[in-house]
Amino acid sequence: ASATLDCKEFGTFNREDSKTFHSNDTEFSVSYGDTSYAIGTWRYDSININDVNLTNVSIGVANKTNSSVGIMGIGLSNLENTYTGVENVKNRNTHKYLNFPMLLKEQGFIEKNVYSLFLNRREAFEGSILFGAVDHSKYSGQLYTVPMLNLYQQQGLKDPLQLQVTLQGVGIEANNMTNTTSTTPVPALLDSGTTLVYLPDKMLAMLAEQLNAHWDRGIGYYVTDCSRVDNTNLYFNFGGFNIVSNMSTYVVSRSNENSCVLGLS
Repeated sequence: ASATLDCKEFGTFNREDSKTFHSNDTEFSVSYGDTSYAIGTWRYDSININDVNLTNVSIGVANKTNSSVGIMGIGLSNLENTYTGVENVKNRNTHKYLNFPMLLKEQGFIEKNVYSLFLNRREAFEGSILFGAVDHSKYSGQLYTVPMLNLYQQQGLKDPLQLQVTLQGVGIEANNMTNTTSTTPVPALLDSGTTLVYLPDKMLAMLAEQLNAHWDRGIGYYVTDCSRVDNTNLYFNFGGFNIVSNMSTYVVSRSNENSCVLGLS
């Protein structure tokens, strides 16, 4: 099959240009919720970023994919493609490797296997990621610590699979009044790569009612008047503190009729 993607904008990896490249002779296959996928082989190479030189980094070299950009996996080791893949589990050929932040710690560049994301304002073209620390100048208010959930303990996993915490409830702030929508605790996945906010059906329906939003079957989203969105805050309660942001943050698009499509699903 001939290539249908032009990867010149972001560049591609050419193993012929690397003196430190070597293979471990195993294959990988991974797919994501947005239908993107990649198939190829696991290899090792060095990664150089400014003065940081990491050696023996596991990378998947894609031979076939429908994505034009690479993915740097920095999640928990229990969610690694080599540990959770269907074929791996079926063949009992599961193993873990040290990913980028883990290698930064092991090779002495950072003291803790942590990272923080600065998403910047919505209109910004760039943000930043900081490995090993938190930049306290990038936020206001108190920094909280919340326990992670292990939803797969009964399946034999001793450690958490994903960055999940307990969401104690959600609510609406409008006209100097706070209306609690739900106080039912649910697991919440903190994920930088998901476009929409996904909520349980009942919780979403209650939020939509408070926003006077209606379900548009044609486009598959809730739609409401933009004035209601601009004058309303949505808050998430994580137990003892709230994360509050204006509802305009969750608008996917605005129409000429002053209707706003909500990125809540």
